[in-house]
This record gives sequence, C-alpha cells and structure tokens, in this order.
Amino acid sequence: MKKALFSILILTVSIWPYSIHDGSFYSNYTNEAMEYRVIIPASYDSITTNGGKVPVVYMLHCLGGDLDYNINSHIDLLEMIDSYDFLIAMVYDGSGGKWWLDSPVRTYSQMSSVIGKEFPLLIDSVFVTLQSRDNRGLTGHSMGGYGSMHNLRNHPDVFSAAFSSKGMCDMMGSGAYYHLENLLGEYDTDSVEWHKRDLVTQADDFKDIDMSLKFYSGDLDIFGEENRDFSENLTAAGITHVHYDDNAEGHSPMGAHNVKIMLDFFDSTITKQPSVTRTGFRRLQPLHTTNTYAVALATFLPQTAQITFHLVNGRHVQYQGRAPISFTPVIYKH
Repeated sequence: MKKALFSILILTVSIWPYSIHDGSFYSNYTNEAMEYRVIIPASYDSITTNGGKVPVVYMLHCLGGDLDYNINSHIDLLEMIDSYDFLIAMVYDGSGGKWWLDSPVRTYSQMSSVIGKEFPLLIDSVFVTLQSRDNRGLTGHSMGGYGSMHNLRNHPDVFSAAFSSKGMCDMMGSGAYYHLENLLGEYDTDSVEWHKRDLVTQADDFKDIDMSLKFYSGDLDIFGEENRDFSENLTAAGITHVHYDDNAEGHSPMGAHNVKIMLDFFDSTITKQPSVTRTGFRRLQPLHTTNTYAVALATFLPQTAQITFHLVNGRHVQYQGRAPISFTPVIYKH
C-alpha cells in the first residue's frame, strides 16, 4: 500500500531579506524521504498577507549535485532573488544522478513523476502559490537543464516554461558516456526507451505544447554542439524557442550574467495573474440517495479538457468535457 504524501518541516532559516525553507517529504515514486529547499524572496510576505499568490520556478540540480551545490552553481542567485516575486523550489534526487526521468528498469527511480506530480502539490500545500501551469517554470544546469526541458515536454499540464543552462540534449551521444543504461536499460535491447527521452531527435514532441522555452550553451561547454542541433531541429519543426551561445562560459558554474537572464525570463513568462474566475455548479449523479453538487471556482485555461472532482466521501468522479475549465472543488450536500 502506498504511503500518503506528507511534509516534515525541518528548518526555516531567516537570512535577511530573503529566507530559505528546508524540509522533506515521503515520495511514492522513490520510496524514500526526499529533501527539498525553497528560496523565498522578501516580497513573499507582503504579497501573501494582502491576498496575493506567487509563481514558482522549479530548479533541478546537476549530475552529482545537491541542494547546496544547486544554489552555489548559480552565481549571485541569492543576491538577485529579492528583485523578483517568485519562489525557487528544488528537491534532491537522492543520489545526484537520476537524470530527472522515469526509469523503465528501476521501479523507485521515477524522478519525472516526482517533479510533475508530487513536488508541485507539496509546494502548493506549504506556500501560497498560483496553482496553474501558467505560473510554474522549470530550470536547471547540465543534468538539470536536460531535466527542465524533458519535464516541460512530459508535463505540459503542470509547467509552461523552461530555461536550460548548458543541458544535455543528445541521449544517444552524451547519454552513453554518463552510463544511462543504469536507468534506461542497455541500448542494444532498449533503444526505444533511449530515443523517446532524447531531445535532439525528438524535437517534434514540443510542437503542440503552449510553452516558453529558452536555453543556452557555448563553444567551451561539453554540450555546446548538441544544444545547437536541438535548436536547429526545433526551428525545422516550426517550434518557437530562444537559443543562444555564451562562448565565454565553460560548463560550470552558471555565470551571474546568465543567472539574471534566466530570472528575467521567468519574470516575463510565469508571473502573469490567472484569468477571471467564475463560480460554477454541476450536478453529479448518481451518488447514493443524497443530492451532491461540486461547487467550484472555474478558471478558463487553454488546452484543458478534463475536469476532475475529488469528493469528500472519497469517491473519484471525472467529467470529460469540451469546455476548457479547471475546477478547484468544494463540496456542498443536502
């Protein structure tokens, strides 16, 4: 039986003017407790005490990285964060090398599911956040850069923007060097698993996603050529994106200039407020002998066709409709 998702709040460190919150939660997808960290800008309290909510950027660490290195590899990140009004949330993958993907050969190495299913729900339960794909972004360096783009593709209903810093893009090239057979199986027998997680050859996967995508590399970076190949394939497929080269920067760390470009990118893409909401009622039948209604705030969102209701009696009811409506339900009975 799967254990329920929960959070153990370990520590909130006040470092004026921003603050850092550390915690942990049990993951059904890794079968272990996972450590996480949230960087909270100085504006968070004033925004939320006045009834506002904030966007969230999910920052994925690099190969061999952890929560501390994730911050240290982004030069001057903490010095800049108070100029922005979004949280930065990060989780440690438990080993530093799970590549932010769901492994078909390791049952409890399902990091894409952690990032797209569990972790945002946790963050939304602990902090006062804008709980829409339009207000969530992904970023990361190296392995984390790959993970940010891969999970934008994997979870377009959860995230709307990604910024990759010198991320791996060529699963069959660079991926072989990093022994991804441990996560994907041997290429000779499991090549399909490799190809469907690749970025360079699977650029078409991004075609139908309403997204903002920006990534960079450079001549001094080990992934420079494959980033350019990925960009060329996106362009050939008619997919809007921004790619640039920084030929003065090596693979690590991410320089302060590019950190600011990343922060400005999210400031321009995920900080828009949600659309006007309306109150909606829909009769649900049958449900024993009582009349039960789902009373909800209906937010009109693009490319959303499924409405899911979670009722207080534990039943799970789905309504499949054409109208692009997302419901946050409250249950009323009589």
